[in-house]
Amino acid sequence: MRIRSGLGRSLDFSHPSNRFVGAATVGAGLIAAAAALANGRGSTEVLGDGVLAGGAAFVAWALARELDPDRPVGAGVAAVVAPVILLAGPPDLLVCGLLMISARIIAGTTGRSLGLIDVGVVGLWAVAVAFRDAGFPIALITAIAPATSAWWHRSAARLLFVASGVILTGVVALAVLLADGGSWPQPTGVARGLLVAGLAAGIVSTWAVPRVRSSTDSRRGGIISTQRVRLARLGTLGAGVGAMLWAGEPGVLALGPAWAALGGTAVWSIAGLGGEASGAADE
Repeated sequence: MRIRSGLGRSLDFSHPSNRFVGAATVGAGLIAAAAALANGRGSTEVLGDGVLAGGAAFVAWALARELDPDRPVGAGVAAVVAPVILLAGPPDLLVCGLLMISARIIAGTTGRSLGLIDVGVVGLWAVAVAFRDAGFPIALITAIAPATSAWWHRSAARLLFVASGVILTGVVALAVLLADGGSWPQPTGVARGLLVAGLAAGIVSTWAVPRVRSSTDSRRGGIISTQRVRLARLGTLGAGVGAMLWAGEPGVLALGPAWAALGGTAVWSIAGLGGEASGAADE
């Protein structure tokens, strides 16, 4: 029996962007591992640094592709910048991966509605990360994501709205149970600079959303909705703000790949708006 999913996307290496992220992922991992080895770190640390750098590059690229389906160059920029942000502090790839999936659901890039298995996967994932530094606000975004999908896929609306409510209830309950009431670590130094740059990029990318022309993965899905892409960018920006308010500096650093994705998206979205304006003038 074939399981239909509204979450998965294929990675076709015949496309230059996909080949680039493959090389960037491996390259970032090797460079980080070599640097750790040169600093005399143990084999476990060398492997961990390599996986972290490579994973950050890939997740940043994947998130940027959801936020800007038309311009893969922005995703390439994100893949290069994300491993550099590791110098400020390690990201939480589990949380960033969930944010990427949530953006995919909100943007509707697959063109398919969510099924029961999809809802179960994202729900368990959200509960699993809710107690981590930046996990709670991202889990909230994830809880809202099925409801946004339901708004566009009316046939499954009731199921997805109920699923959003169940996930949201579980996440909030878990956060209340696990909250320690500790002090809030204010972002300082590099983390503060990353926050300011990330917020600026997020605001620009949310404002500057050129008309989307790419098609969904599903032939029946048609063109990806520009409104849904804007909402996915807004959700990503909101996740960053929420992580900062919830966890302070650790929350900011945990979302390094997300800040990189917003940065790459912002630059090329402005370029896209410029292209639309010049095209309109020519007409």
